[in-house]
Amino acid sequence: MRFLLRFSLLLIASYGLFYFSYKYYVPIHADFYRYYPMYQRPLDFAVAGAPFIYRQVSAVVTHAIYLTGIFYPKEISFADPAIDQHMFFAALLANYLGLVFAATLSGSVAERATGSFASSLVAGLLCLLSFHSQTAVIAGMTDGISWMFAAALYLLYVQRRRIPFAALVALAIFQREIIPLAFALIAAFALLVGSGDRRYNAFVLACSVLSFAAYLVLRDYVLPVPGNEQQMSLAAILANLLSPDAVSLQAVIFQGFLSQNVVFIAAAIEIALWLRMRTMSRDFVALILAFAAIVVIALADGIGVNVGRIAGMLSPAFAAAAAIALFRLEKSSRRTPIGPA
Repeated sequence: MRFLLRFSLLLIASYGLFYFSYKYYVPIHADFYRYYPMYQRPLDFAVAGAPFIYRQVSAVVTHAIYLTGIFYPKEISFADPAIDQHMFFAALLANYLGLVFAATLSGSVAERATGSFASSLVAGLLCLLSFHSQTAVIAGMTDGISWMFAAALYLLYVQRRRIPFAALVALAIFQREIIPLAFALIAAFALLVGSGDRRYNAFVLACSVLSFAAYLVLRDYVLPVPGNEQQMSLAAILANLLSPDAVSLQAVIFQGFLSQNVVFIAAAIEIALWLRMRTMSRDFVALILAFAAIVVIALADGIGVNVGRIAGMLSPAFAAAAAIALFRLEKSSRRTPIGPA
């Protein structure tokens, strides 16, 4: 019931974001045009190249929304005779709903740690107000559903629910291959800094690594599809890391670093908490290390212009971390009244 109430409040608070994106967003990048044939024909592995074709969950969800007939026939800024406006609407709506579910799940993480419904709304609103929400998530690609996966997996991670986590992280390879890798990094850094239960983190690490390995097998042997072969080349990866070009370095600064407003908020509150109590959440330390590692991986993959968007996938987790730290900071500042009330 509280989940449904939180979802409803966040939906009401944010539907203007969806309206604005639908009215004014114009996809100028090639990625939307790669996904569009998948939205038309989901589960057809001949309509797009790798790695896009393996991200089938978004394709299925978008096509399902399209089949419902839900549509807002309004004049919009984006006009391309090759693109069905009905399908464009469905793609944006799928990502918007994924964003709202991600925000709601982020709130569930915060509420679990604090017991406060208000803190859960803070987490949800921070997720919705991420820099990436308008620029990358409600944009007709795969980010909204990917954020929902990341938020759901993070909730299962903190709940220590083994079987649901293992099942969802395995399914995640059909949404975004970086998701299992992100949770392998979170678990590995949690082991390194001593956050949480060691045996459970080892389990999460093993499940995530196996899921990512399954993706590599799928891409190389089970359903090989041509496209972006350099992503699978160790020599290309090392070259990107050892000789980053100026465009990549600028992307790290302007798109990878300055676009992470939710990370900044979480870090600022954690620093304030440390100054007051000389304590910092080890969960947050593991998250920030995983975030940094994802930035490095994105650079190694040669996608410097998208590094911020890829690393921003952890925004729901950072939104929860910020709300939890804020609750603890506020609690630490309360003074016990002296004498009778």
